[in-house]
Amino acid sequence: MAKKKDRALTEDEIKAKLRLDLETQWINSTPKVGVYGVQDSKIYILKPEIEPLFLMILAADPADFAIDATVHAFKSWEKRYYGLRWSAFWLIENKYPFLKNPKIFEKFPYPIFLEAKPDLNKLLRKDGTAVLSTHFHGTWTHHKLSEPLAQILSKVEYDLQIALRKNDEGLPLPEISDPEIQGHQNGNVIYPKDLLLEGDWKTLPEWVETADPKASLKLQMNGKLLRLTSSLTVKAFDSCKVRITLNGERIPDHSLGAQVKTTEEFTSEFSIHRGAGVYNLIQAQESIQGEVRLEFLTAEHNPVIIHDIRVGT
Repeated sequence: MAKKKDRALTEDEIKAKLRLDLETQWINSTPKVGVYGVQDSKIYILKPEIEPLFLMILAADPADFAIDATVHAFKSWEKRYYGLRWSAFWLIENKYPFLKNPKIFEKFPYPIFLEAKPDLNKLLRKDGTAVLSTHFHGTWTHHKLSEPLAQILSKVEYDLQIALRKNDEGLPLPEISDPEIQGHQNGNVIYPKDLLLEGDWKTLPEWVETADPKASLKLQMNGKLLRLTSSLTVKAFDSCKVRITLNGERIPDHSLGAQVKTTEEFTSEFSIHRGAGVYNLIQAQESIQGEVRLEFLTAEHNPVIIHDIRVGT
């Protein structure tokens, strides 16, 4: 006797299942959207009341350079279009240990989808580039944030106004202004396989880690900003002290990133903490060229994980 095939779920059943499955993966909101399985390329809207809204999804890693400028635009639009029917959220693949710390998201006062199984991430970010996706009237539009951000954000605001006036052609709205781009918007991602590692390192599929106090990494920098994505292993007792040099010297005070300090011994150092993950190491007005070296001074008792390093242009 032939085995009876399972009945395919209806769209309403799929939405109900997604609401239940994704409930614990959302911060500051109940589930808004979801993707059902890797074979399904459809993005399901899970809250019927947001269907007429202009919906935005910022799909990006916590260290992506485009985040600062996009969040700045969101906050500007929140003031300019206060009380009108639009919504935004941040989509992140839950692949970093430090994402368990809610303080990571304090600068983003909007709903967050911390996706455990990256179905929606893979759908939107096919090549890993940060994306700003918008949905209106059943149509999705996807903007890669590797392109000039000012043009993208102006286009998105224009589309937002079109959406808001869909049912009210005379709705008074502010003039679209040139967006003020905050921070760096472009950069290169350097993964551990492309770093020069010295000392004892353990290589895993998503990162490298070390408990060697003599371990170091090197890279060639050509840019204005250096950003590290890092965390501690579960064996760490405390934060790990790291020394950073540029061409064998300390980082000049005018180029220190937010997390780096000059010590009494005139060295440049910072600490990798369990509750943080993104570290701005160099922030210069002019492009810097040379060899950057990180030394993990207290890794023996506080082993570290390196996810990636980003050089902003």
